[in-house]
Amino acid sequence: MRSTRATWWSALLLALAFTACTDPPEERFNQALAAADQQEVERFRTFFTRQSVDLLRGMETAGKRSRLYYIRDATKLMPKGDLENVNVQNNFAVLTFKVRGAKEDVWMFFEDGEWKIDVTSLPSFWAGLAR
Repeated sequence: MRSTRATWWSALLLALAFTACTDPPEERFNQALAAADQQEVERFRTFFTRQSVDLLRGMETAGKRSRLYYIRDATKLMPKGDLENVNVQNNFAVLTFKVRGAKEDVWMFFEDGEWKIDVTSLPSFWAGLAR
């Protein structure tokens, strides 16, 4: 019983120490923006969740096959505005930006030891459907 508690506490402390050493969500977002601005597409993708990367790659493949692109340049999806709020709850974070007078939320998940963006939370991802 005692070794189980010690193991549990050790694991908890290790997890807390590990997450405390990572960049916060807003810093990871800024790093993604920098990669987008520099057109470093492969580096840019490292800032997205696994599911987001799979979705973007699938859309890129479908676009090449059909020559109809839903998203031609994923680096243009990022909102550029003033960061108003960061709300972190466990492994989930919401960054709220003010973009041209409107509020836009970006969802991030703690995955593989880093904060990663969920592409489906980006308002510009869905903009093509409104056309």
